[in-house]
Amino acid sequence: MKSVMLVAKRELLAYFNSFTGYLIIAVVLLVTGLLFNTIALGTNIKLSYDILAGTGPRHFGFFWVMFGTSTVASIFLTMRLISEERQSGTLVLLQASGLKDWQLVLGKWLSAMLFIAFLLMCTAYIPGLIFVNGKVAISHILIGYLGLFLAAGMSSAIGVFASSFSKSQVISVLISGVIIAFFLLAWVLARNVDPPFNDIFSYLSMFDRHFGRAFAKGQIHTRSIVYFVSMTAFFLMLSVRVLQARRWR
Repeated sequence: MKSVMLVAKRELLAYFNSFTGYLIIAVVLLVTGLLFNTIALGTNIKLSYDILAGTGPRHFGFFWVMFGTSTVASIFLTMRLISEERQSGTLVLLQASGLKDWQLVLGKWLSAMLFIAFLLMCTAYIPGLIFVNGKVAISHILIGYLGLFLAAGMSSAIGVFASSFSKSQVISVLISGVIIAFFLLAWVLARNVDPPFNDIFSYLSMFDRHFGRAFAKGQIHTRSIVYFVSMTAFFLMLSVRVLQARRWR
């Protein structure tokens, strides 16, 4: 694990030593704050629970908003992780140094997750504003953030996988965006196909089935934890396979 931590430390320092990392934090805080005040809070009187969890497609709660901004942030944080190494020619040097592909992928992904954890902590004051005029369970906030972290882990794994395909960061963003869009819109397919495919697409629904119905409402479902963890592991393994295939070209 020493090699993994060295890679993670290298990438994490790159985030904090570059303008990009601070720009992503600033944009996420700005957009989340604006959407929280205009959409989650709004102008009507609402229950504190509804401000956090939302009540449906017409009312987006804080965790709905934060899910969107953190997912987009994950895409832009991971777009350069491997593609930049390939573009600059340093990927060959890393592989020749004895660093295994799985160590490289895991270290890159871990650096993104550490940065996202810091990013999520920076937004913790926003749900805290609810306590000014209302009251919510601390456990609801903690469970919601756990769901955000798990969802960001899956999005980051998809981003690392997309970044392993090409030297172009733009292509990496497009690939990861298309894949994540599929998982977000799988619930639409579930409503328009026959059994047993409807159950399959329903289970694959990243937000509707696993985040919106569980973590956003302050509930922990084992199936949702298994879903996010297994999907994260799946895309990280795919990333390793892509690097191994390109190594022997």
